[in-house]
Amino acid sequence: SQTVLKHGAGSCPVGRVPAGEIETAVIDQLRAVFRRPEIVAGTWKAARTHAADITESDARELMRWMP
Repeated sequence: SQTVLKHGAGSCPVGRVPAGEIETAVIDQLRAVFRRPEIVAGTWKAARTHAADITESDARELMRWMP
């Protein structure tokens, strides 16, 4: 925020959060989104426009390996 930039990190009431913690939280949230059935189905549908033989199971398996 502007206050932190002008007055330093000590002026922020929230404080600092280690980058690793933020990264872990973001990755966990992305994994949850990638497992949602409507996301898997949409990805499968889009993938079939490029590879007609891909199955929904293939799409689900590939999305398991995302971040």
